[in-house]
Amino acid sequence: VVTSEFCDVYTTQEVAVTVEMAPEKPIIEFIGEQELCEGEFATLQIADNYAHYRWYRNGTMIEGSDMYTIDIYQGGDYEVEVSNYPFDPFVPVCTEMSDVLSVTLNIHYKPYMPQFYVVDRSLCEASPAQIVIDNWEENVWYQAYIWETGEATGEPRLGYENNIILETDVLENEV
Repeated sequence: VVTSEFCDVYTTQEVAVTVEMAPEKPIIEFIGEQELCEGEFATLQIADNYAHYRWYRNGTMIEGSDMYTIDIYQGGDYEVEVSNYPFDPFVPVCTEMSDVLSVTLNIHYKPYMPQFYVVDRSLCEASPAQIVIDNWEENVWYQAYIWETGEATGEPRLGYENNIILETDVLENEV
């Protein structure tokens, strides 16, 4: 309402104001292991009772992360923003941010596949076969397996110096 000392009273149009309840603050739950092999992942999850989600890693929004769970392949500081209304850069909506969850993942990278050869591809009688590994890595264990059964054969050997020779158990049939 606008009034003036000398003029009439003027009233502007009415504007309806809606008060929306802010969503509850989400709590992030870590699911999985912190020790992972290359290509594996852990999962972060919050309650699924919000309409919209936006995940962030190290303060940067993760594109396509509008779900209550997210699979993570690397460590960092994660947080999630939730809303019961679509996010719109031009229309403010009620949102709530979680606390930051710092995640440390120890990713173990797979060793490369070494070059190898079998010393004797034809054995005269039941005996062990010898497999020579040319390109070995230190601190990697090597083990021979029978292809058809997946069964380990012989003793595992740790890569260290020079070529590694794996010896199978006694072979009685073609494998």
